[in-house]
Amino acid sequence: TATISMPARTYGSNFEVLSGTTITASSATTTIQGNFLQNGTFSANSGAVLLNGTSQQTLSGTMSGSSAFYRLTIFNTSGTDATTSPSVIFLNAASTTNTFYASSSPSAGVKIRFPASATSTFQNIYLDGGAAETRVMPRSSTSGTKFGFAVPGTRERISYVDFMDTNACSGDPSLDASGGTNLD
Repeated sequence: TATISMPARTYGSNFEVLSGTTITASSATTTIQGNFLQNGTFSANSGAVLLNGTSQQTLSGTMSGSSAFYRLTIFNTSGTDATTSPSVIFLNAASTTNTFYASSSPSAGVKIRFPASATSTFQNIYLDGGAAETRVMPRSSTSGTKFGFAVPGTRERISYVDFMDTNACSGDPSLDASGGTNLD
């Protein structure tokens, strides 16, 4: 068993936590431009993980409980289609103990695929597509099968979001996707 304290830095390729390894993240921002493979224990500390790759990124393994993210930010806008070619793919349910943040660029939207029939729990949420042409687009891995989206804390911002195949309440107070900028 190895325990590693990780400095804040940018990982230009895949970031893998091997089985039997515990990684304690920096309290600053760790940037990942490749895939996130979590097979050991990832202790998020109070740091942010930023996904800003220029091609599709996949997150796999345990991303909840003791391996939950503190703050997870997605700026990857490489996806060309929300259903078939998203920017970011979660292969397993994920959670944060602070904020899940996804924001589009002025020229492209963030497209995110969550696993069907699984619930990701984000303590707080901030989703901002910026404009109708660059919406944040959360989707299920199986069209017509909902994924869960639980947010027990604060809905900091939900603007220019195109939700599809989601149960965006999961027993928590409803997410307000009204206001004229969101689609469901």
